Amino acid sequence: MRSWTLASGDNDVRMKPALPYELRVRSPEGLVFVGPVVAVCLPVPDGYVGVLARHAPMLAALRCGVLKVSHADGTTEIMAMGEGFAQVSRDTMRLAVHFFDYPDGVDRDRAHRAMERALHRLRRTVEDEGWDVVRADAALCRAISRLSACGCGCRACASVKWIGSM
Repeated sequence: MRSWTLASGDNDVRMKPALPYELRVRSPEGLVFVGPVVAVCLPVPDGYVGVLARHAPMLAALRCGVLKVSHADGTTEIMAMGEGFAQVSRDTMRLAVHFFDYPDGVDRDRAHRAMERALHRLRRTVEDEGWDVVRADAALCRAISRLSACGCGCRACASVKWIGSM
């Protein structure tokens, strides 16, 4: 299935393929993704932002979450990513993020343990154990974004009602 956009002429409306542009993602491990895409959905502090080719130049803060990438052949990829920044120009998007995981690189058991540990720490008060709430919230965000990217639909993941920074 291809991605399409509307194009209007004098009095006709026809569909034309969406234009591709280059996406480059860099994490502490190096350049982790480079390739042509037709659409990207980015997690930003207020929700999500969709970007197509020829988008207005933009700099944006990114939050931990799921990155959705659409390719010209109609396929879609979903990856987990950490906080960072996005730079958008007419034909290129560059992301600098704290972490970046492909779904097949996620260790579900480890992510589940991290989620349970973070939830346990968030349930305790800061005075009782001295846990840092911000660190526990960030750990929960990382675990949930990784589990979301790999498509984990288990009961434990579905039961988490999280309203943190994600």
